[in-house]
Amino acid sequence: MGDKHKFCSGAGVLVLVTGWWWFMVQHSFGGASDKHLSSRDLVYITERADKQYVVLPTTYAPLDLGNISLNVVADFSFGPDHQPIKLVVTPQHVTWVPHQPDSLSQFCPSNAETRGACKIGGSYGYYSPKSTTRKNDTFFFSETYNATSISNVTGNWVEDIIKGGDVEVSLRFGAADMWHSSPLLGLGIFPTNRDFTRPSYLEALVTQGKIATGAYLSFYNIRNTTAPGEIILGGVDRSKFFGWFAVYENRESAGEVDGPSVMVSFSRDNVAPIDYRGPSLTLIDPSEKYGNKDSYLYAHILRLTSHAMSTRSIYVPRDVYNTILDITKIPTLQRNPAGDWAVYCSWRIPEDYYINLYFNSVLVKLLLEDLKGSDPSDKDTTSDLCTLNLLPIDKYADQKTKYSYIFGGAFFNAAYVVLSPENNITGIATIRKNTTRDIVQLGGALGTNLTMMDGNVMDYRESYYPEAEKRRIAKIVGSVVAGVVVPTLLVGIIIWFYRRKKEMPRVPSPPPYPAELSPLERPARELEGTKLYFELGDIDANKINNVVPNR
Repeated sequence: MGDKHKFCSGAGVLVLVTGWWWFMVQHSFGGASDKHLSSRDLVYITERADKQYVVLPTTYAPLDLGNISLNVVADFSFGPDHQPIKLVVTPQHVTWVPHQPDSLSQFCPSNAETRGACKIGGSYGYYSPKSTTRKNDTFFFSETYNATSISNVTGNWVEDIIKGGDVEVSLRFGAADMWHSSPLLGLGIFPTNRDFTRPSYLEALVTQGKIATGAYLSFYNIRNTTAPGEIILGGVDRSKFFGWFAVYENRESAGEVDGPSVMVSFSRDNVAPIDYRGPSLTLIDPSEKYGNKDSYLYAHILRLTSHAMSTRSIYVPRDVYNTILDITKIPTLQRNPAGDWAVYCSWRIPEDYYINLYFNSVLVKLLLEDLKGSDPSDKDTTSDLCTLNLLPIDKYADQKTKYSYIFGGAFFNAAYVVLSPENNITGIATIRKNTTRDIVQLGGALGTNLTMMDGNVMDYRESYYPEAEKRRIAKIVGSVVAGVVVPTLLVGIIIWFYRRKKEMPRVPSPPPYPAELSPLERPARELEGTKLYFELGDIDANKINNVVPNR
């Protein structure tokens, strides 16, 4: 019985070691078991019948009527008659739409200014308010940068119903009589243009009970030209990210996080860490506009400045930038006529070239191919060169910025980002690209806390990983299995057989025969007979039969 207990104990230890190894493999890739956390169990509480969140499907538009725009666009409807209008989604506070003229045939051809306005209105849609909603409250909006006016919008403030997704809310917005750029939705993430008498779209949803307090927004894939994106107000889609969030709280504004650890890959199985010891304050910025102070386009293209840090590029410290270029030695990398680093547009950067950003334990992988300019603004048509949207921070338009890293553009195709402007919280998770939905409410008394939110278990076979990374991780997993689990099993089996052989029970000897049955104890007359036989051994055997024993 004791040996059986020893065997069971050894087997139990072996099972525990194997289980620990499997747990570490699963969690080392950012995963989390669905059984680990209760956020799935809270779905029945947080996904109430009234769905206290708003889902905005988005599309990314690099071009707008033949002009460079780089806009993230969502569909809305206005008024009780649901007039469809597309809006450019921005982090500032003001929303405005084109007011339809009484006569388009007279308004549009009047001059170059009105012709341009009609092209925009025809593409995005017009708003026709009821007479009761029109107010004599002058509206003026200026798209500016560093106090330099680039585009003015004028009209009147109105209040009406706006519907995004399947949720309606009453909102005060500008009905423009003259405009020079695309109509805007002011989410209200950053404080630009904030006016408490005219709440932003996000603030209106909170105050009118459409989403929970906390004013959370989650961003998914909003910079992808080939697939739709998604913005959720008041919730998070658990099917769109892996593992857990790296959460940053109590910051000066939403979007502020600590600087990441950086590693760069430059060929198959070669990954090198980058040591940076300077300031590391970082801004995560969903705006998608120009920020390069030396760019020709920056000076000459209409630019939305919804926040002082709006950018479509990845900005890193100069030392990190130089190290990345030195280590990777990207083939075909060269200066374009403007002096920026660029690669041939027709050449695809191999998947072995990428940058790993680690926010605590959360991995965000930026393929250098995704940092290659894919929109027309990045192409030099005379030399077929596309700008690399990786820049040193000293090239940023606002040279007085306090940030060492600024992540916009392609970062939002590699990370699932959650912002809470009400609480100045930022969450970053590894994106998982798919078409399913598993939306959970964030904020409020019953909402799941962002730090308690878990996503999918990461599988290295997912398309998120480049082929080189899949091979590398497969080798790691295979090595762990071959080097740890298999030897552990073999040692366990050998020890078990050794103990079994060494401690095999001894079978006791049988009791001695009774005297009358012992082969060594013979009757005297049998012994005498035997003796007689040997003494008479030389006698003919036929004569032995005639010998008469003594009686």
